[in-house]
Amino acid sequence: MENERIAKMFELQKTAFDAAFNAMVRMQDQTVSSTRGFFEKMTVLPQEGLKTWEGWMSLYKQGQEDFKAVVDNGLGAWTSFVEGAPKKSTGK
Repeated sequence: MENERIAKMFELQKTAFDAAFNAMVRMQDQTVSSTRGFFEKMTVLPQEGLKTWEGWMSLYKQGQEDFKAVVDNGLGAWTSFVEGAPKKSTGK
């Protein structure tokens, strides 16, 4: 019984994290898209500056994906641990 409640709690946490993470990713993607359009229209910014910015954004995106993978892996490990833990007997 206790393990089931803990498993549900982890499921809730994962759902909340996924929703917040996806909202953050959508907002960041929109910001990158707007900024890219702005930079592409700037005649003052050299091409190498735009390439540098694109490199930063690809590193940022990779960091997002790595972070998501680490959190998913951690929550999955905890869920597996809780599901595999011996169940307490209620003594009834």
